[in-house]
Amino acid sequence: MRKNAYFILSIVMLSLMTVCCISQKPLEGTSWKLDSYVNSQGNMVGVLSDTKITATFKEGTVEGSGGCNAYSGRYQVNGNAITIDSIVTTYRYCEEIMGQEKDYLTALQSVKTYKIEGNKLEMINADGKVVLIFTAA
Repeated sequence: MRKNAYFILSIVMLSLMTVCCISQKPLEGTSWKLDSYVNSQGNMVGVLSDTKITATFKEGTVEGSGGCNAYSGRYQVNGNAITIDSIVTTYRYCEEIMGQEKDYLTALQSVKTYKIEGNKLEMINADGKVVLIFTAA
């Protein structure tokens, strides 16, 4: 009887661990779509309608769309610590969303740690404040 209880408990634990790990997206190789960001006034705001800001992390390079311009940069990860720098962008002019794009890229370069729960990615600055929230696309 005791062996059966341990066996059943083992199966339940393995099942829970499998569900946990399968449902969480990895940072690298996942396409992330921005939901909200901290603007230049320090407020968390949603992305403007009809714009799509994205990020994909792969082999030390982050790239995506800032809503108007394409961008890319370098990143390094150590555990949940991350450094993002050397961001370069194309130079299209999109009057209505240039402020949003600038705020996004500023916030992206301020990130020091990240946290993934399920299909959500939160990026956090040195003050411990969440500055970017993405959903796996």
